Amino acid sequence: MAVFGKSPDEKQERIMVDLINRVNENVQRLRVIEQKMQAADLRINSAEQNVVSYTKNMQKELSDKNTTISQIDERIEKIEIAYMEILKQLKLVATRANLDELKQLVSIYDPMKSSFVTKEEMERFVEEKLSK
Repeated sequence: MAVFGKSPDEKQERIMVDLINRVNENVQRLRVIEQKMQAADLRINSAEQNVVSYTKNMQKELSDKNTTISQIDERIEKIEIAYMEILKQLKLVATRANLDELKQLVSIYDPMKSSFVTKEEMERFVEEKLSK
């Protein structure tokens, strides 16, 4: 018989049961940790996919914006060229002063409003004045 009232087989059996319980608890803890790691992996993978998708979308939007900006630049260039051409043409257009001057010249030389003298009439007129 044992000193403390238990036989060596009972002691070993108790130790074995205790060890088995501890191993089972540790296995359970490992499973919980493994499940948490899998859940974390899923979240990380999802976040990575979201980042990749977001990056692709941003790159596409930037590419579209760059295309739009280059089209706007081309249009601005064309507008500037047209503007310069218009300025050149405006320099060739007559001003109000030019039109007024032309109007006066036309009114002076208008045969309906002015009376012109022929060379012969002028010579006769001069001769008449000289003879008097």
